[in-house]
Amino acid sequence: AANKYSGASTGSTELAVNQQRFRVNQMCVTANEAAIIDDFFDMFGYAVNRVKIPNIFSRTQWNYVKTNGCNFTGSVPAEALDVLKRVHDKGITYWANHANIGNYSLSNPIVS
Repeated sequence: AANKYSGASTGSTELAVNQQRFRVNQMCVTANEAAIIDDFFDMFGYAVNRVKIPNIFSRTQWNYVKTNGCNFTGSVPAEALDVLKRVHDKGITYWANHANIGNYSLSNPIVS
């Protein structure tokens, strides 16, 4: 007589009787998807996720800075400090050359 199994089928039971097969596929993003991802990181950079003073001069054309709980100090009105904090927590792009503002097609290598 044939083997008979009863009860709930589990992954290990199916493997034991060769009922479950594995299929391995190589997957990758398309060239278009890779360009979209690359453009995103060109525009917004990479998350640092640590406490530090943002470097707004580390790239040749622009630096994007987005903070979480930004803290400024200085001899300026409290309202101005609040505006600066909100702007940085929402994200701001610092441009090295104002003639190029918004031109994300420029090469933007790290300043050596």
